[in-house]
Amino acid sequence: MISLIEKSKKLVREMGLPVSLLYILSKLLAGISKRIRLHYYLFVNQKISASPRLPAHRGKNFQFQIINKRVPLLDALPRPSEVIDNRFAQGYVCIAATRDEEFIGCIWFSLHSYIEDEVRAIFIPLPAGRAAWDFDVYIAPEYRATYLFPKLWDEADAFLKSQGYESTTSRIEGFNIQSVNSHKKLGADTIARAVYLKAGTLQLSFCTVYPYLHFSFGEKSIPKYELE
Repeated sequence: MISLIEKSKKLVREMGLPVSLLYILSKLLAGISKRIRLHYYLFVNQKISASPRLPAHRGKNFQFQIINKRVPLLDALPRPSEVIDNRFAQGYVCIAATRDEEFIGCIWFSLHSYIEDEVRAIFIPLPAGRAAWDFDVYIAPEYRATYLFPKLWDEADAFLKSQGYESTTSRIEGFNIQSVNSHKKLGADTIARAVYLKAGTLQLSFCTVYPYLHFSFGEKSIPKYELE
């Protein structure tokens, strides 16, 4: 209860009272049943940086590779094997970071639409062919206080720019203050917000872009959101 109160106070200070109340509601609902979940998302868009975030001599010990199929290197990524396989089946791309051939981090991109795996939704970044979708940025714990994070984004920007992309869109957990602030530091702008309430197979969603209100009763009823 103390941690809930402290987190709520911090959310009030940094993100306002409505977000704090949503957070409390999400915890209360989760306490009622494991089948009930409330998710609050922010959708953010960031322009591809015109110049690298780091000077060339920073992060020289890191190596990067673009991966579009399952390789043994990704066995070190703490994600279920079937999740990784499904990402490549959807045509997603992984930019992996290594040091001395050891996996230390990655970032994933969709160069088209993105099928969300936490709620039932399909997100479509616009304009098509100029806006990508980024997700699941992972940095190994021992490298989180190093230059790896900005260096990884420099590599991602270079890759996207080479493919003709001008920006990248993503969804972030609206209750995660650290993630929200990290995206702000990258220059990301909030372009939409959404709340998803899941109770068993029922899903009710509210979004600031069309469809604004949506009821879903299963996999045959998945809302699609165009985000620009």
